[in-house]
Amino acid sequence: MSFQQFYLLSHVNILLWDWSKFLGSIEDDCGTSTISPPPCLATLIGSSGITSSPRNLHPEVNALAVDINRRRLFAGCGDGRVCVFDTDTLELINTMNQFPLPSLDSSSPLASTSTTSPNPVYCICLCNSTGQILTGSEDGLLRIYDPDSCKPIRYLSISSSALSPTQCWIGCIAVDPSETWMACGSDKTIQLWHLPSLTQVTTIRISATPQTFCWLKDPLLLLCGCNQSQIIHIKMNGTISHTVVTSSPSIWSITKHPNEGFVVTGSSSSIDIFQERAYKLYSLNF
Repeated sequence: MSFQQFYLLSHVNILLWDWSKFLGSIEDDCGTSTISPPPCLATLIGSSGITSSPRNLHPEVNALAVDINRRRLFAGCGDGRVCVFDTDTLELINTMNQFPLPSLDSSSPLASTSTTSPNPVYCICLCNSTGQILTGSEDGLLRIYDPDSCKPIRYLSISSSALSPTQCWIGCIAVDPSETWMACGSDKTIQLWHLPSLTQVTTIRISATPQTFCWLKDPLLLLCGCNQSQIIHIKMNGTISHTVVTSSPSIWSITKHPNEGFVVTGSSSSIDIFQERAYKLYSLNF
């Protein structure tokens, strides 16, 4: 992902490059079979002293999000924590913890979940109007954090009669432009929530596992990328309007263009460029 002058890449560490120098290296390597990036500007996580107990290993980074207004970088890690960095100083300034977990009804599939073991954070979403941070994790709980205290202020559970205990994990979340609706993806399931009232509206079963979302507006439409070579278009009433075939067998990212087109990337060397909502204009092959 990119943020102003930085280019970010995550796995165990977060690597930062100066974007202008990165572009310069691409121009220098033009015509060659490989592109050599310039020296890394900074490395976060690994150099911050954050380790994952009890094996003293650096936790993997599963999700990144940037709050441009507050100048914060959020990194969701495999040890259940969200690390908060200052984008100006590149210093670790806070850590969001998952505990305490909310009390659950004994009939809930999550009631037997251990409250002492951390659950990997798989996705992060920011609300621009409030600054609140939403995270999804393996325990099936969507946590809402206060941006100032970095403490959880609300919890939502995706458990329902339509999901077995093994399906109650959250792999991707996305909030629409008005921050009224939220999509939450788990095992072959999409849940739509009304965010102001924190009310679940509908549950949609699909044939694949959601991996990324993108909201389009006028009219409001949810695009879902899965571990299959297709983009699923979902209306607000929960019905699937149609699907669009992609070049990649598994979709990792859908990015909206200001002119209502969007770009799709995944597990292939192709980048699909869509014009409007259902028409693939062309593919870039690398």
